[in-house]
Amino acid sequence: MCLLEYRADAECQRKYLYANFITLSPELEALLRELATRQGQDVSLVASELLTSVLEWEVQESEEAIQGIQQGLDDFEVGRFRSFHEFAQEQRRKYNLLGENPEEPNTT
Repeated sequence: MCLLEYRADAECQRKYLYANFITLSPELEALLRELATRQGQDVSLVASELLTSVLEWEVQESEEAIQGIQQGLDDFEVGRFRSFHEFAQEQRRKYNLLGENPEEPNTT
């Protein structure tokens, strides 16, 4: 499948056609074409929008993960932390998981 994209040349203010090629499995290409047909849009536009959405989501997820890690490091530096044992006990209570002995359910 060939996805074509128009890009404007800033200096000349002319439009050039650049071809970007990606290889899709026949099944994936069929799904993409079906989606484009349902939306009444060009398959290249639908593919571009999907890729943009996924890449933007990936950036957002990475930023949120970094913020979460930084928050955890900041909390640790000022003494806001607990032992793994305390964390594990809370998770067992919260999700009704097995207690210390895997044979017996948690009764706390």
